[in-house]
Amino acid sequence: MTFDWFIGIDISKATLDAALCHQDSPNQLAYQQFANTTSGFKQLLRWIKKQKVDADASFFCMEHTGHYTLALCYFLQEERLSYTLVSPLHLKKSLGITRGKNDRVDAQRIAQYACLHYRTLKPMQLPSACLLKLKNLMAFRDRLTKTKVSLKQTLQDLKDTSSLVDNSFIIKQSEKQLKLIEQQIKYTDQQMEAVIQEDEQVQNHFRLISSVVGIGMITAVAFLIYTQNFSAFDNGRQFACYAGVKSMRTSIKPFILKPKAGVLKLYAPS
Repeated sequence: MTFDWFIGIDISKATLDAALCHQDSPNQLAYQQFANTTSGFKQLLRWIKKQKVDADASFFCMEHTGHYTLALCYFLQEERLSYTLVSPLHLKKSLGITRGKNDRVDAQRIAQYACLHYRTLKPMQLPSACLLKLKNLMAFRDRLTKTKVSLKQTLQDLKDTSSLVDNSFIIKQSEKQLKLIEQQIKYTDQQMEAVIQEDEQVQNHFRLISSVVGIGMITAVAFLIYTQNFSAFDNGRQFACYAGVKSMRTSIKPFILKPKAGVLKLYAPS
């Protein structure tokens, strides 16, 4: 699908900075700021219409800024408008965007980036409700695990110094807290298993991943999340590069793409 207009949007917690340009004149941009709310999204579409632009013939491009982008993506999806999310690191390398300095300039550069590269940008859809649940559960489990590791280390330090200082009360309470966290992790794992059963395709892919020797539930769920149930990458090589286990050769030198959360470091079986 070809597009005539490109809207670059810089998203923060409270606001959207939107810039609009035509395919034939990427340096001539219109700009406006909106609230990052449903009302603001509707105002965005009215502003686009006021510019005598057909939203259906436009391509929206935003930085992937986590949950700040979620509501706008839902809105655009409901309106059946084409959009994509690009990693801030990729934009920074491509255009030299410096976060936090000038949101208006960032929005304009995102629009220009979309105009220049839209043929290689893939319109996207939000993950299914099942995958979004799994993503939130995994994030919750990660927080519990980090707390558990920290608490175990603190508990050991307290025990090591118990001959010098009476830490019995703190040790007792910490052990109770540790048991509670371990129980919460167990319940979270059970909840993830239940969520997987809600989507037949997710369930089938989970079963296939888990059939590989050495792949447990957490690693399998991580694969489902990062690949969006194996729809986010065109082939296995792309995912291998993203995961940091295979280099991608360019005209200059090979390099390795590494995910922000460190997929292999966090979830790979030991």
